[in-house]
Amino acid sequence: MAIHKPEFSMKLIPLLRAAIVVVFLLTSLSSHAAVTHWRVVKGPFYLQSADNAPDTSTTNWGIYGVVETDLPGDAASVVITGGNISGSIPYGFEDGEWNLDAVYPSKAALDAVFPSDASYSIILSGGTLGSVTQDITYAADAYPNTPYLTGADYSDCLALEALEPFEINWNNAGTTTTVSLEIYTGAQLDEGDTVFEIYSNNYTSVAMPWNLFVANSNYNGFIDFANADLQSGAGGFGIDGDVSFNTSLAFHIDTVNSAVDYDDFGGGTNS
Repeated sequence: MAIHKPEFSMKLIPLLRAAIVVVFLLTSLSSHAAVTHWRVVKGPFYLQSADNAPDTSTTNWGIYGVVETDLPGDAASVVITGGNISGSIPYGFEDGEWNLDAVYPSKAALDAVFPSDASYSIILSGGTLGSVTQDITYAADAYPNTPYLTGADYSDCLALEALEPFEINWNNAGTTTTVSLEIYTGAQLDEGDTVFEIYSNNYTSVAMPWNLFVANSNYNGFIDFANADLQSGAGGFGIDGDVSFNTSLAFHIDTVNSAVDYDDFGGGTNS
């Protein structure tokens, strides 16, 4: 997938389906359930284009769902119904998992199809597992705070000394919220190789390792605030999952040549 514009999709950030570490661990422990992992996420994406605030003009709203089974042949179709959906909306199959991935230009447009305070059903069918229905309920809106880099960190990230220690700081996510930070290689807002990731309930900063980045290179950072509600899998997929309200931020990191200080070796500074 390559998305080179602000209208990036929910699947852009795989941490959206792994941010709730407890849920991930619960689902990964079972190898005999009809489904090994599932969740649904809705919420906005923001870019950051200035210090100490997100760029609200680049906001998109989306919904993302994932259903993973033991084997690719366990299901031939996955759809979601309920809310204000007309009929059903299919999940696509990619890289061994079923994904729902839809982006809307506004909260109103998202809620017109996927409202909060509503019930839905995820229906798996056509494979060796037969037909399995998982009912879920989204409560009233409970979005976390909007994430953004604080202080001058946004500007600093655009000319980062690759070989110097660096701390990334962001605002408070709010209560009952899990914070995720991931950094990928690449100049565009798409998925590259992960070079750093952290999940926490209350972090507002992290010290980056001094040798994490390569000089004259491009990276993208993603901060995700998630407020998840555990959903029982009893009578459905047979394994618990969650529905979540998320707010997410993307920001660029561009590194420059670092000046190496040789004073400790009897020399001067070389760049």
